[in-house]
Amino acid sequence: VAILTSEMTARTEAEGVVAPMAALREVRRVLPDVEAVGVVVHYPQSVLEAVARLGSTETLALVTRHADAIAPLLDEVGARTGFSGHAVAVTVEAEKRQLEATVRQARVVLVTPQARRRLRTALAGTDAVVLELAPTLSPESLVRIREALAI
Repeated sequence: VAILTSEMTARTEAEGVVAPMAALREVRRVLPDVEAVGVVVHYPQSVLEAVARLGSTETLALVTRHADAIAPLLDEVGARTGFSGHAVAVTVEAEKRQLEATVRQARVVLVTPQARRRLRTALAGTDAVVLELAPTLSPESLVRIREALAI
């Protein structure tokens, strides 16, 4: 079962936890007796390149399912691409008009996999490049997970 690190408590039951490297210390603090494996997460090169090509006057939009994912994702995309332009973000729970307005003002729209399914109508007719910000695990991380959790 996947949960957000912000939802973890000392009462969270788990045999093992897989978390991005940046969250590993927090996972180990909250769940010190659980096997915790840190992983390296990659995003598709085509997505990162599209963001890196944006000019400083162009707008990037991000649509997520959860509000607490917005800041970390924008920070990470910015760090990986050098993007320094204007960014707007919204969750799929926003009003339809707000979703459409956010999408219309962007040159590139990044959507998380969980948000994409709910966003079809807001994306209709947009001139923006719409890309899925779908994380994948590095091959080394997959090996580490198999070893640590005996999968």
